[in-house]
Amino acid sequence: MRTRWPDGSAFDYEDARLERDRGLRTAMSHAALGSDLRAVAGVDGRTAASLGADGDLAMPTSGASSPVFALASLVERRASGTLAAVEQATLVAGMLTRPGEATVLRHEAPGRPRPARSAGRPMAARVSLPAYDRAFESKLYLKAARCPTCAELSYPPRSMCLSCGGPVEGPDVTLARTGVIYSVVTVRVPVPGLATPYSLAVVELDGTGVRTLVPVTGVEPGTARIGDRGTLVFRRILVRSGVPDYGYAFWPEVTA
Repeated sequence: MRTRWPDGSAFDYEDARLERDRGLRTAMSHAALGSDLRAVAGVDGRTAASLGADGDLAMPTSGASSPVFALASLVERRASGTLAAVEQATLVAGMLTRPGEATVLRHEAPGRPRPARSAGRPMAARVSLPAYDRAFESKLYLKAARCPTCAELSYPPRSMCLSCGGPVEGPDVTLARTGVIYSVVTVRVPVPGLATPYSLAVVELDGTGVRTLVPVTGVEPGTARIGDRGTLVFRRILVRSGVPDYGYAFWPEVTA
């Protein structure tokens, strides 16, 4: 995989799994989906249209749930054809051949307007692929390590207990994805690679005593408060030299 810096210089990665936009068109051409391509989930409407799909297909997201929304939209339009879904270097395609025979039941929270933020300048830091690989599983499954001597939990997992100094095994303890804000701060100073302002919260996870530092999502920056309850949700945190980095963010419960 080759990524380019803002100054035009190139950097090559040997792991093709991290391929994204540069490999999308190649993967689509190798798939030979034909002329009946109706939708491409996982990309914005303009990109979908440039690939030969219906760019007017309304989808509220280009994230991991976009294939479900795209399928529902096709059924509601009583449309048939090929639906493709892409995520980094993976492409999956399916054929919708009998339009209008399925009922779509929507149970969706009302949409929230995007916060007004300013994009920071590109981050000039290369991602370490070994570190990326080591950290990904513990972030994805949200697991902690338990000390066999004093039962203290550590997240992120460590090889030595910070409480008693003994060796730690694991990680094998699945943490709750719900919790309460213990502390919160809003950053308004421009930060490379991030859109500002944004809020960061220390969240105490239910039933574990574990606290983790995560960004706040789903609400206006500066509106989250200490004591707010919510859920940890998986989000793309930032993109470093073309490689998307994922992690958890805290989504506060919104009361009417």
